[in-house]
Amino acid sequence: MTNAQTRPLGFLDLPTELRLMVYELLPNRTIRTRYVKHSSDGTTESSFTIITYTAPTAILATCKTINNEAAAILLKTTQQIVPGAGAIEQSPFFTGIAPRVETDILALPILEAPKGLIKASIEWYSCIHNSPSTKFDTFLASHGYDVSTLLKEYGYIMEDDTSEEAVRCLLNFIRKSGYLLRIWHNNSSVGSLSFKRYDDDLVEVDRSRTFHVAVTKGARVNLDTVVAIERLGRALGPCDPTRDVRVGIHTLTSASEGTTISVDEGRSRIQWQIRAERGFTARMFGDPRLEATLVSGCSNLDKHCSEAFNKFWGGGEWELSQ
Repeated sequence: MTNAQTRPLGFLDLPTELRLMVYELLPNRTIRTRYVKHSSDGTTESSFTIITYTAPTAILATCKTINNEAAAILLKTTQQIVPGAGAIEQSPFFTGIAPRVETDILALPILEAPKGLIKASIEWYSCIHNSPSTKFDTFLASHGYDVSTLLKEYGYIMEDDTSEEAVRCLLNFIRKSGYLLRIWHNNSSVGSLSFKRYDDDLVEVDRSRTFHVAVTKGARVNLDTVVAIERLGRALGPCDPTRDVRVGIHTLTSASEGTTISVDEGRSRIQWQIRAERGFTARMFGDPRLEATLVSGCSNLDKHCSEAFNKFWGGGEWELSQ
């Protein structure tokens, strides 16, 4: 027998039509990484989960033949996790890929910290929007971001993994979040809203650039939940028309009814507080700076928007939609 007869059948030995079918079936993945803070007795005191996405692009590095065959197909796949033409978000802007964190109320301090996840992601987006060639490491050093110190200061560790991996995953999340927000900024398929400021300038406001926070559990006392949401809103401040990144606050079915009501009340309070701090003239002209960066989302997000939630929030694989 010849070597050709004894050699096992390889992927490139399959007909091209079959290989193309395989590329079509390669799944995207939603990855959930949980960080926990333990109390003195070892039980979990609070936690938050960062949500990231991967496309099956590793196969493109296999060989030139596979790269040529699969590139166009995988481009359609990656456009589902990186917004492209035709990928239009609908209010409250969670049906496609965007930065996402799932958290309980007690973990909000590390998210809203001056050098925390949300502010780092938004500031990184602003940096690469203004200076696209900026390197991520350069940004971190120049702005004083230190994820390792942040985790130690607030007492969080990655569940079932090392401290080095915890830092790596968090840095990767911040980096990707900034890029996703920037992609939305450059996506001409998403419509904008126009506001006339009191100085007669027109400001384009695109509400699709949203960093999403889903609350799973409130504090023991509902008033504490209200205060925590107000504190988050204060930390984020009013909407900046030059960047216009919003933080959508959602609740899940795992949160109690009291938590859902308290989250909404806290968001409403911060909205009114910011508006009250502005003058009558600015209110009359609908100045977008009257809006808080923290905006309302969807109560029981996982129940009322189950298809989007299962694909873009829950961990696991999902295939290309035809």
